[in-house]
Amino acid sequence: MPAPDRTKELLLCAAGVLWVIGLAFGLRASLNYENAPAAPGQAPAHWPVESKIQRGFGVPTL
Repeated sequence: MPAPDRTKELLLCAAGVLWVIGLAFGLRASLNYENAPAAPGQAPAHWPVESKIQRGFGVPTL
């Protein structure tokens, strides 16, 4: 059986390794979420009647 000091060292080392592995998986999940595409937006089918901006026909209106 290892000495008590050696056991404490091994437990601390194992906890550190598990912490680093958890950190790596969390970072990977965060980056996967950040780089995932968003759902496409839905543009209205008709120009809003209450809009004060006149729609330009044949050209984009921003």
